[in-house]
Amino acid sequence: MSIDKLAPSAAAPPSDDNVLWRHSDPESTHMWKFLEHVNKKHGLSLDGYPALYKWSIDEVAQFWEEVWYFAGVAASKPFEEVLPQNASMYPRPDFFSGSRLNFAENLLFPATSPLPEPT
Repeated sequence: MSIDKLAPSAAAPPSDDNVLWRHSDPESTHMWKFLEHVNKKHGLSLDGYPALYKWSIDEVAQFWEEVWYFAGVAASKPFEEVLPQNASMYPRPDFFSGSRLNFAENLLFPATSPLPEPT
């Protein structure tokens, strides 16, 4: 099975013939709530997964910072920066440098709502 069928690129959305599954109510999903949050905060008009995917590639640090807060990641020490400026994705850069967190805490006791972002 082609990865393109599972995660189509933003540049070439799949035709209906290639879609394996489509959510019956995409606006009820956490992904849609995240997309709406990103649109509101950043003044964007992303209209679905392909647009969110493209934004995540174009604005890598902003995307991962939004994921951190939206997912409610609990950390005993907050991150100093999401990614180094102009970081290449290969080799893998240091994400969320300076942060300290307990993976078990985050997996076993996930947040029930997004964390407030620092002001």
